[in-house]
This record gives sequence, C-alpha cells and structure tokens, in this order.
Amino acid sequence: MPHLTLEYTSNLRGAADFQRLFNDIHTRMMSTGEFSLNDIKSRAYEATEYVIGDGDIGRSFVHLKVALLAGRSQEQKQLVGDLCLQALREAYQKELLSGDCQLCVELLDIHRENYFKALA
Repeated sequence: MPHLTLEYTSNLRGAADFQRLFNDIHTRMMSTGEFSLNDIKSRAYEATEYVIGDGDIGRSFVHLKVALLAGRSQEQKQLVGDLCLQALREAYQKELLSGDCQLCVELLDIHRENYFKALA
C-alpha cells in the first residue's frame, strides 16, 4: 500500500513515459515520510471506449486513483494529492497547453480490516 491506478484516454497514448512518471510520483510520495518505497505499487490502463462531455474526440483525461490505508490526516492526504497532481501536470504539460486535457487525482481510504496481503 499505497496502490496507484492511472487511467488515460487512448488519444494520449505515448504522451507520457509511465516508468518516469511513476518513479517521479514514488519519489514525491517518499518525500512525505509516510510510505516505504517497496510498498508503493503503480500501474496504468488505457481507456479505449470513452466519451467526454459533448463527445469531441480531441478531449482527453488522466485519472489517478491513489488507494491508501485509512488513518492519515486530511493534511497528509492533501499533500499526497497535491504532489501527485504536480507530477501529472509535469508529465502532461504539452497536452495541457495544446488541447482539452483534464487531470484528476482521487484519494481513497482502504480500511485495514478490509485489506489482505501475502508476501512471498
């Protein structure tokens, strides 16, 4: 924990280097002192079927879900959200400047009693 799941529209394929982006986010998250590096897990999925607003195919989005074990203060979550959004802005800077691109970060609390993990 935490788990990061990034979803992006297919018209953004190739716009970001996910290895670089995730390493950047991991580094930023580590700077908070709240996480162990090897516990941060990230993945990206392309949305191939989507409609944004009026259906204009030039519109795009990136949505990053950050699932954290519950118990962090609102200030800690705000910091994580801000750091993640800053990393997305840097990774998708060109898309933000040249088109209709929306970047979103959503933080989710997972209650410890509902999270199960096995280490091998």
